[in-house]
Amino acid sequence: MGAGPDRFERLQNRLHRRGAGARQAAIESPAYFLAFDLWCRSGTGTAHWPYLQRRDALEELFRQQW
Repeated sequence: MGAGPDRFERLQNRLHRRGAGARQAAIESPAYFLAFDLWCRSGTGTAHWPYLQRRDALEELFRQQW
């Protein structure tokens, strides 16, 4: 299924669910987070950094977290 308004509505409906209802909603309408740039790290603005430096910092952040 595409990323139309109906998908966004289902995602919004997940906000108010708890417990088993939340688990079932996550199965029926999974959500994903996609980061492709880093604008701030540890309180330091990175917007003035070259893109590749921001990208490297983002990848390092995910290596540390996962």
